[in-house]
Amino acid sequence: MGLATWSALPELTEDDRLLVPALGSLGLEVRACVWDDPRVDWGSLVAAVVRSTWDYHRRREEFLAWAERCASIVPLWNPLEMLRWNSHKSYLARLAESGIPIVPTATGRKGETLRELVARLGWTDIVVKPAVSAGAESTFRVPAEAVEMAEERYRNALSVGEQLVQPYVGEIEEAGEHSLVYFDGVYSHAVRRPPGVLAREAGAPVATPWEPPEAEREVGERILRLVSPTPLYARVDLVPLRTGTPVLMELELVEPALFLAADSSAPERLAKVISARLG
Repeated sequence: MGLATWSALPELTEDDRLLVPALGSLGLEVRACVWDDPRVDWGSLVAAVVRSTWDYHRRREEFLAWAERCASIVPLWNPLEMLRWNSHKSYLARLAESGIPIVPTATGRKGETLRELVARLGWTDIVVKPAVSAGAESTFRVPAEAVEMAEERYRNALSVGEQLVQPYVGEIEEAGEHSLVYFDGVYSHAVRRPPGVLAREAGAPVATPWEPPEAEREVGERILRLVSPTPLYARVDLVPLRTGTPVLMELELVEPALFLAADSSAPERLAKVISARLG
């Protein structure tokens, strides 16, 4: 079977490599396959699992075209329509409509200045992020005192693509993001990590094992019940507000780091789920 990655990580991430022996122990031969490498014969594999395709957001339509071709000849997880839905952050609005607590999110308007935008929304400290992005790339924070300085950057961002705007959640600096990982819809493990922008500044995501309280588990399970079909893997990124309410930052169904190293049994759990799907 193939674990799809990108050209900068042709041998997978260190974390994803933990899955290889776990699958091997179940009799599954594993190959790391760069998703856009024309030499890969996807049809020769028993299945393809999207893993570290971390450049997909820069070439979303090309990536989805590959996923469509791949899915036509081999089982692909997560499946094509799920990749399409989750690779544009408009999914957040759909989840909010279903009652999931999210960080308030608005869409930037071309021709509207940043000053006009914050006046319209009433938010004094904001985060701007592309509607199609990964790993906090091209995401930036604009405190109230920096609006004038950020006007050009915001205008340039809008010229590149659709931008989403959210109020800055100050709690994230102390609490960090709590990432709950699910395999086949079942909770596996969780980690606490710095918010995306800070993690990028550190050079790599830093994660420590986390035991989510009941309120976080409940939100995670509500979210997973809304996703159909059941994803092979999912990561629910939450931040707890001072009120104690956890709100969704991101639901990651395309190529999330699954932090398998945080729980020694996690690679085996995921391998068993993959094996069961293969029958």
